Amino acid sequence: MAAPDFLSATPARVCVMPRLTLADMIVVAPLVRRLSAVVPDALVVLPKRYVHEARRLDFGAARFKFVESWHSSWMDGLEGYQLAPLPSFREACPYAMLGMDPALPSSDLVIRRDADAERALLHRVHAAVGERFVVVHDDEARPIRRHLLPQGLPVVHVRDPSFRVPNAFDWLQVLDHAQQVHAVDSCFAVLVDLLGMRTHTFVHAYAGPVSARAHYRDALLVY
Repeated sequence: MAAPDFLSATPARVCVMPRLTLADMIVVAPLVRRLSAVVPDALVVLPKRYVHEARRLDFGAARFKFVESWHSSWMDGLEGYQLAPLPSFREACPYAMLGMDPALPSSDLVIRRDADAERALLHRVHAAVGERFVVVHDDEARPIRRHLLPQGLPVVHVRDPSFRVPNAFDWLQVLDHAQQVHAVDSCFAVLVDLLGMRTHTFVHAYAGPVSARAHYRDALLVY
């Protein structure tokens, strides 16, 4: 792979800076792995609150720098690096910016899964609600309207304390066994999509930014 146009012709040290969300971290992991194969020193800035998830994603030979938030102090030690700040994948394609195939996330995403932890959570869900259920992933700032959920199926809420797990990827078997996943534009919607899970995903677009709420109203984006 030739050096992307966004970078210098022969970059030796590159620092990739995606947005500090788990969804963006998942999307750019294949990009960073490909970049680290041709750049001698590749560094990726990641959100500190997702350190456990980061260590389960394959970033290739890239090194990590964990930060709490964007501020000037985290730039210390980056002298000599060519900085590659990336937009959120919701705003623009970070792969296109670095001259790479936009289809890479779905073909190259590699997660080191913990089958035992995934099965344990699935068993807890089955014990609580049975084998047919809907997974809901929203938050207080972006609530999903309950009247838009299917009738007659119990709801498994990701934020329910009884289903709390230390790693977001431990939800993968539950997501794959759900009849439906209803989510805001979040890491769970991204995971179902990129991993080609058999469940149907409904993204509640109205629960995004203010502009999206006005545009979509009650709309569900289904894929």
